[in-house]
Amino acid sequence: MQNKGTSQLLLAGAFLSALAVTSNAAAQEADAPQLTVGASFFTRYELRENFREVGLVGRRIGEGDGAVYRARLNLRSTELDVGNGLNASVLFAPQAAGYWGDVSGGLTDLGLGTHEAKLRIRRDQHWLDVGRFEMIYGEHLVVGNVDWNEFGRSFDGMRLHLAADDRGSYVDVFATQIAEGGAVGSTDPFGAGDTYFLGVYAGIGPMLASNLELDVYTFFLVDPRVTQGPPEAVDGDAAAEMTQGVRAKYRINSVVLRAEAGVQVGERIATDQDMLAFQVDADATVAVADGVKVAVGGQYASGDDPDTIDTFEGWNQLFPTAHKFLGLADVIGGRSNVASAIAKGRWAISPSVSVAADQHVFFRPQTAAGVDAYTGVETDIWGLWKLGRGLGLRAQYSLFVGNESGPAGSSELVHYVETQLRLDF
Repeated sequence: MQNKGTSQLLLAGAFLSALAVTSNAAAQEADAPQLTVGASFFTRYELRENFREVGLVGRRIGEGDGAVYRARLNLRSTELDVGNGLNASVLFAPQAAGYWGDVSGGLTDLGLGTHEAKLRIRRDQHWLDVGRFEMIYGEHLVVGNVDWNEFGRSFDGMRLHLAADDRGSYVDVFATQIAEGGAVGSTDPFGAGDTYFLGVYAGIGPMLASNLELDVYTFFLVDPRVTQGPPEAVDGDAAAEMTQGVRAKYRINSVVLRAEAGVQVGERIATDQDMLAFQVDADATVAVADGVKVAVGGQYASGDDPDTIDTFEGWNQLFPTAHKFLGLADVIGGRSNVASAIAKGRWAISPSVSVAADQHVFFRPQTAAGVDAYTGVETDIWGLWKLGRGLGLRAQYSLFVGNESGPAGSSELVHYVETQLRLDF
């Protein structure tokens, strides 16, 4: 029988042997990719009152209240040298999101979704993404991830990023699929029900000046086989809406000037009409004191003229974060047939506390006979308290006052309140 000292010696020897094996294995796998973890969580309470008076109903933008939440992981591998000057990595971002009470107290768990799942292949400053990924351009005016939403937006497809120089200029070329029409047992013709979003986006500002952002882009929304609209259009040739735009942002001392404009031509997929639409959005921001900024701006997005039957003039907003520009209460909705003027104020009271206010005045360029173009005004006030690293508490109140003789059809006070707790790391 072994004594206590001998047992301890054997245990120590076994531990050292295991450690040596582990160290050797780790050395052999030194080039294997490792996993980095990021995460975000938020929960937000929302309260809406008198939205029904301006014709808005529904769970998200309508009467009533509710609390949403989202928990998202960002699991990213370090890069793996795959040879030929190429490095590869994988990003997987699962998330659970929904409304409080949907599955609470029962015997069903919330479903787990996939926000991003992509392979990135990189050479130097150029890379190719394949899979499911976010796309964010400029201020999210045409394409954004809608991060305030509990699900957010992402796209399925591929995107090639080419660095034009070492100062930050670049060109993105992407092809994504928005809808798939095929189904098991389907007898529909090739391409029926499919929709594709294709584009080229170039940031060329750094080529010209260090304090200039200048972007140009061309996007296509394509239906390879029209299955909507009048009978003669169904199962017809492909329809495509083309959006061409330019964005500029110029910083000079305490002033920031920003403008973005676009025009749309082609065929309106939903109606098979010729398109001719446009939008413009601009503002000027001035730092008037330490931590204090004020801004003024305006925007116009064309609406469809009912007298031109063969042409559709309504701007298609594509995939933006719309309420960032059109009021946080979301009474106005999407960027189409809308014009507005806006004044903004931002005050960083301290490194951890800030407050802000926006004032909007809205109009509808196209209205029915006898309806005023003036739609209403909206005031948004909110504050952010940074409780700690990546942890913040946000509170907001919005008030919309419509024109009873305008598109809103009511002058009732429309209230929106939200409170959000969020952590990002």
